Amino acid sequence: MHAPATDSVLRFRFRMIGLMLTVGCGALTATFGLSMAKSMLVSAILTAVLIGADLGNAYVWPYVLRKLNGRHYGEAIFAAAIGALSTVVCLGTAFGSVSHLFNENVASAKFQNTKLEDVGVIIAKEEDNERIYVNRIAELSKASGGWVTTTTADALRAKLPALNLAIEQEAARGGCKALCLQRTKERDEISEKIGTLEAIRKTERLLAATREALAKYRDKRGVTERGESVALDQMSQVASFVTASLEPTEYAKQWTGKGIAWMLTLFVVFGALGFNALGYASDEIEPKPEGAGWFKAKPAAPITPAAPVVVHKIEKDDAFEKYAASVRALINNSKAA
Repeated sequence: MHAPATDSVLRFRFRMIGLMLTVGCGALTATFGLSMAKSMLVSAILTAVLIGADLGNAYVWPYVLRKLNGRHYGEAIFAAAIGALSTVVCLGTAFGSVSHLFNENVASAKFQNTKLEDVGVIIAKEEDNERIYVNRIAELSKASGGWVTTTTADALRAKLPALNLAIEQEAARGGCKALCLQRTKERDEISEKIGTLEAIRKTERLLAATREALAKYRDKRGVTERGESVALDQMSQVASFVTASLEPTEYAKQWTGKGIAWMLTLFVVFGALGFNALGYASDEIEPKPEGAGWFKAKPAAPITPAAPVVVHKIEKDDAFEKYAASVRALINNSKAA
């Protein structure tokens, strides 16, 4: 009996879905295989072998169903063994690829966020340094009484030779007395002021360098995007639902991620298998040719036609009829007497 037209349309759609899932499974396999070895040749060979397993998983099982439908049990069993092996290999490859993609997505987002956090830490440290330098300059300026804005260290340093000469001359006249001591005090005050001015200038240079670094890191933070991981968000939400916790543990997230990876793997692998099996199925029972298959039936013994039944016609005997008539007459006479 031929399948109705609607079944033909549905089976065509099943084949298309099966083809898409098979291509998707092959893409996952290529991602997995090409990343397994450093040598491109080895990776290409491994990828070709694994894609062969994908195709076996997708298209051996429809063949098995057809052979079972046609009662070719030997071929069906052999094909089913090959299909089972292909499906197992396909499951392992697809799970490895999906898990790798999940982990790569999560790791990339975490790395990006770590970079952003590191920039934030550096900015916070530089902001602390900026406050320290600003406060230091303010303290030095306040302690000086405001004179730091009226002179420079070089101008003060230019006064030192004259003061040193005056001190030497006074000392040569009979020891360092009142005038000598006054000049010495002036020299020490000038030296102290020079130290204060140099400390302020050094702190100002550090402050300028800090502000320059702050501007650079703030610009870097502005152009650094926060890492987003769809896989991590999905794992967190599903783990939160499964564990009934608003803040699931990292352990729960990891196992939830493995469960999601297996769910996608099973859908891709068994989806390709199932939709292709539905798409290439047949309602017609294929006739099994005489002696076909691996388990050949013994030829039936020839049927000997039955011997014709011979019906023998029994001829009436006149003597017997006369004897029977005389017996009946005797019986009738006995009854009359």
